[in-house]
Amino acid sequence: MHRIGILGAGTITREVHLPVLRSMTNVQIAWVADIDWARASAVAHANRVRAERLPHDATCLPECDAVLIATPVGFRAAYYEAFARKGWAILAEKPFSVTSAEHLRLMRLFPAHRVGCGYMRRFYASIRLLRKSVAEGWFGALRRVILSEGARTTRTGVAESHYDDVMAAGGGVLLSLGCHGIDAILYVTNASDFVVRGSDLLMDDGIDRRAAASVELMTPHGACQAEFCFSWIDSQENLMRLEFENAVLTVGLQPGSDVLVSGGRFNAGLSGQAGGSDGVPAARTTNQAFYLEWTDFLSGIVAKQPSVIAAQSSLLTAALIDELYGREGVRF
Repeated sequence: MHRIGILGAGTITREVHLPVLRSMTNVQIAWVADIDWARASAVAHANRVRAERLPHDATCLPECDAVLIATPVGFRAAYYEAFARKGWAILAEKPFSVTSAEHLRLMRLFPAHRVGCGYMRRFYASIRLLRKSVAEGWFGALRRVILSEGARTTRTGVAESHYDDVMAAGGGVLLSLGCHGIDAILYVTNASDFVVRGSDLLMDDGIDRRAAASVELMTPHGACQAEFCFSWIDSQENLMRLEFENAVLTVGLQPGSDVLVSGGRFNAGLSGQAGGSDGVPAARTTNQAFYLEWTDFLSGIVAKQPSVIAAQSSLLTAALIDELYGREGVRF
């Protein structure tokens, strides 16, 4: 039985993490804490769990085995440090931290199998099918990846306004929304490095509202190009396209999206039931993805093996975002 503490009682906790965790027979929710005591109390009461006031010293929170950190990324560092001293495992909502240097420093406070970052799209049936098609060369060499996501009303499921506060959010659309798409590209291609060829960030009062870039990726099968755009101010196609030597694969960004192949169709759920080559199952709904995320993370703790979402595996994602913001990206 894993005792899970929850730090942050916002929308993602209320609507996804709590229902998923409550459905798991090997999980006990130890407590819910938030800087807003009224919100923590209401969420805890609705889910019949214990609410905790957030103390000045986070090490004073009640004992647990692992903590979900779902607070604004700009304010997390002290919590990572406190929970590392307690010996608790951490699963953080994405992104893990504001910069790749901080990502590296903070993840090193924990054993690799006890710290994860919630890039749950890695469990989507479609994403796992795309990764398998690239790894096994179903359609020849991968030449280019294109991804676009966003709309004038796109957010990330958060009711609060902290995405307009650069100190809390750490950045704009690139860090808050784009991190998911960038991580999916790097995961699908199994990229080990990158070179930014061009980028364009539309800034508004210090916050990027639209971000586009062209990047060359280094993969086990050679170099390929990646182009992506994320926006909160105009509508995007909301899809990923992989251009191979012998076919073009296109998929929507929802977990249940089918993969279209040059005019034919693969059923991602049927083809992805066994997951990828690592045998990890695949999700066709958002709740399934979060369930698999938690299952894989907790199994990794028991087996002392890094999970699919181990924080060390998303350092390259953080490094690419850093370089697009004009900062030096740390890769290792």
